[in-house]
Amino acid sequence: MDLIDRITIDPNICHGKPTIRGLRYPVETILELLSSGMTVEQVVADYEDLERDDILAALAYAAKMTHLKRIDLAASKRSTTYQFHKSEWSLQKMKSS
Repeated sequence: MDLIDRITIDPNICHGKPTIRGLRYPVETILELLSSGMTVEQVVADYEDLERDDILAALAYAAKMTHLKRIDLAASKRSTTYQFHKSEWSLQKMKSS
């Protein structure tokens, strides 16, 4: 099993956000814990359902999400649209001005 296979997306769990092994631990929460200064060992100790490889999977997933081919910026008077393009998917974020 690849680390990235531990990341699941299910519309019925955490509103479809990427989670660890279908548990209710969103990847973003794990990344926030790590960015706050917690170590992998501390996260695993605090969240007994999680394993070391789960934390590494969250980091691997985050790394993959940064592999963008291009970022398009389209600005208008009312909003700014950011489009992130990857070979088979795209994400759009709208910001109101």
